[in-house]
Amino acid sequence: MLGASFAPLFGFFALVVVHEGAYRRRARAELAVEHYRRALRRLDDEWRAEGVQHREFVPADHPYAADLDLFGPASLFALLCAARTRGGEATLARWLLQPATVDEVAARQEAVLALRERLDLREDLALLGGDVRAAVAPEALVAWGSAPPQIDATRFVPLRLLASALALAGVVTAVLAFAADLGFVPLLIVAVLEGVVMRALRPRTAAIVAAVEARGATSTSSRNCWAASNASRPPAAGASRS
Repeated sequence: MLGASFAPLFGFFALVVVHEGAYRRRARAELAVEHYRRALRRLDDEWRAEGVQHREFVPADHPYAADLDLFGPASLFALLCAARTRGGEATLARWLLQPATVDEVAARQEAVLALRERLDLREDLALLGGDVRAAVAPEALVAWGSAPPQIDATRFVPLRLLASALALAGVVTAVLAFAADLGFVPLLIVAVLEGVVMRALRPRTAAIVAAVEARGATSTSSRNCWAASNASRPPAAGASRS
């Protein structure tokens, strides 16, 4: 009787695994379609409303970035940038803002030639994380990795075991509540225990989330400051603005 009660649960888990695989394949196919559609729009000169439009890479006193519209909507950076990471975006911005030596230019051209015929590799690189906009600053990631852990390493294994046990207990008590007329009291007890564990870990997890949110607020503030400083800046003589 009890085994028959768990049969639908096992069937449900199997369907979840199959559905997840199908969902991932479909999502990747949709990303590939959008990747090539975006390339076609660039060829048709219909890219101006798209692209990465970061401005925080630009110093407020840069001599030509604002006058040449290197960043922002319909900018050269928005046209060229296909980076999937924050570090890649910063590298392209640095190339646009700083002159390069002849050797550096030649090395970049050789890299372009090496990638030109490798269509499958470029497609894989474009689709890696293509559904998530890269928003983590490398320096913030390095600082996070170098900081001491918020949770003692000796507690990782017990916490993992506890989380697994509570999850399993929640599933079992939910099934028994409906299939064996056990009632909802055991399920409520498990839910209370999960709430106690989450509340105990909340100060440490809140510190991590607060650091990330503070970083995002800083980036937004820097963009606003850059825009405000350049809004009042007169254009260079003879420069045309789009």
